[in-house]
Amino acid sequence: MIRGSPEFGEISQKIPKSYSISRFYHRRTIVFIFVLLLFLLGVFSGCATTKMLELRPNSKNPLVIRFRLDSISSPKMSSRARLTLRSYALEELADINRLAVAEKLHKLIKERQTDPDLIYTFAEITYLEGYRQKQLNPRLATELFAASTLYSYIYLFDPQYDFARNPYDPQFRDICLFYNSSLEQMLRLIGQNNTFRLGTENDYVLKTIENDWNLSVKIRTGKWKIDEIETFRFAFDYEIYGMQSQYRQFGLGVPLIACRKGFQSKNSSGKDKEDASFINNPAAHYYPNDMSLPVTAFLRPNIRAIYEGNHEELQAELEFYDPLESDKTVVEGRLVPLETDLTTPLAYFLSNRIYMIVGTIGVFDPAKLLEKLPGYNRPTVGLYMAQPYDPNKIPVVMVHGLFSSPITWLEMLNALRSDPKIRDKYQFWFYLYPSGQPFWVSAAQMRRELQEIRNTIDPHHAEAALDQMVLVGHSMGGLISLLQTVESGDQFWRLVSKTPFEEIHGDVATKKAIQEWFFFHSNPSIKQVVTIATPFRGSKYSNDATQWLTRSVSTVPKQLAHVLQTFSLEQRDKIDNYSLLDVTNGVESLSPKSPFFKTMHNVPRAGWVEYHNIIGEIKQNYLTFGLDIPEGDGVVRKFSAEADWASSEVVVPSPHTKVHTHPNAILEVRRILHDFQDQLAARQLLQQNQQPPPVFVPQYATPVYPIFQ
Repeated sequence: MIRGSPEFGEISQKIPKSYSISRFYHRRTIVFIFVLLLFLLGVFSGCATTKMLELRPNSKNPLVIRFRLDSISSPKMSSRARLTLRSYALEELADINRLAVAEKLHKLIKERQTDPDLIYTFAEITYLEGYRQKQLNPRLATELFAASTLYSYIYLFDPQYDFARNPYDPQFRDICLFYNSSLEQMLRLIGQNNTFRLGTENDYVLKTIENDWNLSVKIRTGKWKIDEIETFRFAFDYEIYGMQSQYRQFGLGVPLIACRKGFQSKNSSGKDKEDASFINNPAAHYYPNDMSLPVTAFLRPNIRAIYEGNHEELQAELEFYDPLESDKTVVEGRLVPLETDLTTPLAYFLSNRIYMIVGTIGVFDPAKLLEKLPGYNRPTVGLYMAQPYDPNKIPVVMVHGLFSSPITWLEMLNALRSDPKIRDKYQFWFYLYPSGQPFWVSAAQMRRELQEIRNTIDPHHAEAALDQMVLVGHSMGGLISLLQTVESGDQFWRLVSKTPFEEIHGDVATKKAIQEWFFFHSNPSIKQVVTIATPFRGSKYSNDATQWLTRSVSTVPKQLAHVLQTFSLEQRDKIDNYSLLDVTNGVESLSPKSPFFKTMHNVPRAGWVEYHNIIGEIKQNYLTFGLDIPEGDGVVRKFSAEADWASSEVVVPSPHTKVHTHPNAILEVRRILHDFQDQLAARQLLQQNQQPPPVFVPQYATPVYPIFQ
């Protein structure tokens, strides 16, 4: 289709003659395109492409650093441990043979069960000797780490030490570190260096210096199963870059990265087959191929069996906790915080190279994202869950902007999930779309995706949390989010033709696509919409130069081109305005001249939706080189980003690409989610108070059943 004309041609024929193919390849023109391309990437890109994390050469385990275990082959014991050994005339022997000292300490512990210093010293010596034996004798090292873990647990939780241990003594925190570090080292040796695998919830034999323990694996919290996990990695092993905050909780246990199995595997014939978990869990269709989950491992031994001398009952449970569901556990009647790391698994998940480049692919070759994934009956675009689906939590759907991808939400998601109140009531999803196509086309695809996911995971519409959905959109994503909650009527269609749509006849599939773009209803499941740095009136950066550049270097999806060309050819006598049908990419769709924006402001918005708006604004400073910068965030002018229909609106001092990562913006989204949660709680309480009291029926009387309420 040629701009402003019903005639057709190939994409190359739409380029003005002044920009012919020969001139396109002229050196000066190539340089011009390259500079403009860099400009576009800098202006619109909302995601960083820098490395987010890498494997550390040395572990950041606190005990490794404290005892300098990576630099000393036989590390020195602490002064507290030496004092205890000196008290029992074992200090000199400890410098010669620590294994012999460990055996003597073990006997003393049985004889003098009221001295916690003995247990502390035993835990330290077995840990240090285990670390020394890691390379020399891994099997012995495993037994030593298991013994250190076990007796650290006894020190912390055995009731007979309740009055002997002092929680204000630094030794108390040290024994917590020995428990965590010994358990971590034991799991490393059970597995393969930096990873370990567990097939099912079977029993394992855990050896210590004196006893054999039956170790069973249990999942205490989490919407996943052991056989769904490909491998576990240790959060301490990774260094994070480019993130403002790292959220950890100090406690007991080992923070892990649980790497879920991929979508596909091979069958006996060598062909791809779909993951069996799809059949048992329909929500797995919306799990990313490399989903990584935060997990904390905790070892719970049956310590009473030691003193009772019943070696047949020596049991220990290796428990796994999902800190997004619970970051505490109960041990011996007391509430114990778990050691958790929410940031490293998230960074590991989103550090996949595909998330780094998918934003650029979505602009220059959007058709690639529309192709189906191998072995997976869905395209790359669509809705993805950032965590296993929980029917009791409200979905917060994050929609990225132009030249962007879900990775742009890393900073905000990391901060929001650190809030216990938010992670207790909300779950986070992403909407990935090719931003190289007009935003109203992406909005139509999102409407279809939201309907499909509801029919897939909740076909009977019985899960109430799905009817309280929250959308958070940045830049173009804000426009897509807004279009989920308005009533189109025939106003968008009238921008194209004055002929009633029911009088349009032609190719059925083409007509259906056009109808989805221009005719739609508000989604009743969406209750909150947060728009961030959104060009409600377009952006001046969508001009003749950037539009020509985008057309020159990007590829129009065949499906989109076919719909536009077929419809324009069949309905050439009924089309009054080709301005919307001539838009083939996302940059063009943001033009302030587009009539779509004015109509979008005039159509009715859903009365059940509460809107919130966040605007970016940059001030004059030395970086602006004295230029008169229009009021706004550098890409979207302030008047274009304003939403007079929003119930709240805040201005954040940030450029366009960083507005959604600014602490003030994250704080505002946190406030919105808290307020919405409080509203729902108050509404539920009100409904409970308005319900009629139950009918009291004495047992000796004839039952009376109320017919009308």
